[in-house]
Amino acid sequence: MKRLVNRYFYALDMDKAIERTCSSCHHCSALRSVPTHLMPQSTSPPTESISRSFAADVMRRYRQCIFVLRETVSSFTLTKIISNEQHDQLRDAILMLGAEVRPLGDGEMTIRIDAAPGLATLVNDPDIKALGILLEIGNIKNINKNPVAENAIKELGLECLNINPEGGPLTPVTLALATAN
Repeated sequence: MKRLVNRYFYALDMDKAIERTCSSCHHCSALRSVPTHLMPQSTSPPTESISRSFAADVMRRYRQCIFVLRETVSSFTLTKIISNEQHDQLRDAILMLGAEVRPLGDGEMTIRIDAAPGLATLVNDPDIKALGILLEIGNIKNINKNPVAENAIKELGLECLNINPEGGPLTPVTLALATAN
């Protein structure tokens, strides 16, 4: 600002006048808090293609457990009703749904999960690794560990209410319709 004013105008104590004007200006005060250098960001690199990065979680609704798997790029969602949250049921759901959306070629697919006991035990499961699925546990200290899966569960819950407003357990057909919407 000083360079601009000094270039086109001349007056005694011009620097003090500019300082007083800038200190009382709301726009100048707001711009003072903007950093002048780039701050490093901690984001994950973008995926190379579709069907490589997924997020998974379990939705509980009317004493029913629904396994939700969502692709992070296209938001393509798959669901499966499971009887409980034990690791064998979760492993079967991951294997069945993962086989349906597995990428072609030698690509490995990554599924981000939360640190629930049933899911955390599956990280080193040989059957899941044999299918080319890598399970990645979200940061335990982060409140928003798995935002893609949480958003998928929220959207699926709203669709279930639209299809079945009176509530109650879902049938596989109702779940398929809610997932498709």
